[in-house]
Amino acid sequence: MIKIVSINDSQQIKPKKNTNIGLSSLLEEKGLTQADLARLVSVDRAYICRILHGLERPPVPMMIKIAKALGVDSRIVFSEKSTDKC
Repeated sequence: MIKIVSINDSQQIKPKKNTNIGLSSLLEEKGLTQADLARLVSVDRAYICRILHGLERPPVPMMIKIAKALGVDSRIVFSEKSTDKC
């Protein structure tokens, strides 16, 4: 059964951009957890989790801070691509 719901303008659903193209792979490659990265960049682990799942887009200074903590160029970690998973 399909349920049709009405969405007003203030609730309009918009697709999210995935900005974490290589972040998950880098964490795994470096043997780091979300909590480890969060400590390295002085943020909450939940914030890192939201970035990894495409729910949060960090500002450029945070992108650079994350890349430096991982020892890579920020262009490797983040890029603008639409997700097809939704």
